[in-house]
Formats: sequence, structure tokens, C-alpha cells
Amino acid sequence: MVIDLPAVNTGGLWMSLDYRISGKDGRKVNRFIGLIALCCAMVITLGSITGCPKKDTKKDTKTSDTPVDTKAPVDTKSGMDSKSGMDSKSGVDSKSGIDSKAAPAGKFTLTVPTEFEIDISKEKHSFEVKVARDNFGGPVSLTFTDIPKGVAFRTDSIAAGKDSATVDVTVDKAVAKAGAYDVNVFGTNGDTKEVAKMKMKLK
Repeated sequence: MVIDLPAVNTGGLWMSLDYRISGKDGRKVNRFIGLIALCCAMVITLGSITGCPKKDTKKDTKTSDTPVDTKAPVDTKSGMDSKSGMDSKSGVDSKSGIDSKAAPAGKFTLTVPTEFEIDISKEKHSFEVKVARDNFGGPVSLTFTDIPKGVAFRTDSIAAGKDSATVDVTVDKAVAKAGAYDVNVFGTNGDTKEVAKMKMKLK
């Protein structure tokens, strides 16, 4: 027997299948084997049809390393560091509001006579306290400790912008006694505090 099958369009590929199965009687008989052969041919051809999904057997062995930027990005217009929030021009941190370029806090240093002699027979005396300013222009309040009995110091403060102040000393000769005394002189402005030591001699 003989099975003749028409041409089949499978994805642009035309296949003409001619299966001839001869029997004893010479007749053409349709058999399932012809249909099976046709199905197999179509399945094999599907792999070449455009649009059919194909498995990519290639493996990408290349690894991509992300480069590390060692410099923080800076906005060229505003000068603002996008990571730290620091303005590279003004030095002001936009988060904390702290100016990193601001001048350091001011300070001062006191200077007093190394030795100060007082004649008990005289009632009034004086000495000078000087201040050395370092980026500081405010007033400095003066206080004293370890003053001997019978002696009194009087002063208000070193005025703002001034470099010295005079301390008036009064002696009560009936109470004061001769001797050497270590007197502490304190200068204060807010949280800033300095001390100077002076040797006082009564005679």
C-alpha cells in the first residue's frame, strides 16, 4: 500500500512527505503511522520557527565589579556634598547647622604681679590685673580667694575691649598681720575661666 501526504508548511520550511507502504493488494491505505511521522516532523521543525522560546545554553562567566567611588559626590552648583551634607564653600553642615570653618572660641589669660608688698602702716594700696585676649573681646569679672585677714580687695571687672583693671586694696592695720600669703585671682566670662597666682607680703 502507498500513503501520499501533501506538502506541509512548518515555519517557512516546506516538507513534502511521501510515505509509501506497499501491501499485497497494491492499494493505497491511510495508516496511523503516516500521521505519526508527520507529527514527529512538525515537532522537530518547531525548533527553527521564529518566536519559539529557546534555552540559552551559554553561561555568562564575566563578572562585573562595581567601582567604589572614593570621593563623595559634590554638587558643582551649590557645592553641597550629597553624602555628608557639608557645604564645601561655606563649611556649614546642613544637618547640624555647625560651621566647620567658623573661628575657634575665644580665650584670655590673666597676668598679676608675681609679688605684691603691702606696708601695714598704710591704709590704701593698689595693683593691676592685665588680660591677654585671643579672639575674645568681652568683659572679664575678677574675684579673689585666700586674702589675708585685715585686707580687702575692690574691683568690678576688666571692661570689654580693655586690657587691664586696677584693684584697690584697703588694709586694716589693727587686724592685718605681717607674713606671706598666696592669693588666687580668678577671671571669668561665662564658661571661660582663668586663674593667676600672686604672692602677697605684709610687713
